[in-house]
Amino acid sequence: MKREIPENVLRQWGLEDAELLEVPVNEGSPARVTFRQALRASNGESYILECLLPEKLTSRLKQAQMLLMLQVHHFKEVPAWLPTLDGNLGFQYANAFWQLRKWIPGVPLPRETYANDDWRGKACAALLLELKEKSSGIPAIEHFELGHYISHLMRHIRSHNPALFSDLQPILEALGPFFNVEASLPVHFCHGDFHPLNIIWGNQQINALIDWEFCGFKIEAYDLANLLGCIGMDAPEYLTNGMAMELVRTLRGKDFLSKDSWQWLPETIAAQRFAWMREWCFANDREMMVQELDFIWLLLDNAELLREKWN
Repeated sequence: MKREIPENVLRQWGLEDAELLEVPVNEGSPARVTFRQALRASNGESYILECLLPEKLTSRLKQAQMLLMLQVHHFKEVPAWLPTLDGNLGFQYANAFWQLRKWIPGVPLPRETYANDDWRGKACAALLLELKEKSSGIPAIEHFELGHYISHLMRHIRSHNPALFSDLQPILEALGPFFNVEASLPVHFCHGDFHPLNIIWGNQQINALIDWEFCGFKIEAYDLANLLGCIGMDAPEYLTNGMAMELVRTLRGKDFLSKDSWQWLPETIAAQRFAWMREWCFANDREMMVQELDFIWLLLDNAELLREKWN
């Protein structure tokens, strides 16, 4: 649905004469923004304009600076935010924060069959390898730890959903050894939400990686674990064939992770699923909470099998 945009906002990018397109914009999570609007400039270029709450300004500007660094280092799959005519990476106006980027074309992801495609695993592996290389110049000021995040999250779950809190306690105990070693695992710059729906797919290639809301420094297996977790959540058998196996095989061949990070990969995936559990918990989606619990236990109960398959 076409949204009204203040002319003063469009003027910041010289787009006063742009045509607002009446097409759905489903690129990235809708929860991250107030709305997204597609528009076409008089020269034929198409863009996505995002409107955010003003409290997002600080985190979005920090994200924009990181994406700009990736763009400077020729990481071509990053849809960096475009500067205004004044050189700013966004514009605060009308009790909102606005950002603009180019609209990148793509083809829909076939949800029922995508994980059978070996080429997707190879393409994702190439993207992760490129991100690791091109982000080496980004200064690491602080990094995210799953153990700290989960500890904080559990306090909220305890008050919000005591039954779920009890169900998660044995999982925390099983993950204890992983939490003990997490601080010793190598850290790299990560996308932070790397999964199939945050990729703009082309025909046999990746056109762009979107939704960098959680980018930053995390344990080096973070993006790989998130992608494998999402593939396995769609169907557990996908973890040991098709896209997932080609992904792991390619990254193994390029020494993408340290020996310890590979060793703890199943547990990393299980720990990461707490972020998804948070979504189901606060949406009060009981069906997804039960499914998530089953999936986490499947990962932990079959950790040795997964290590063997992925080796």
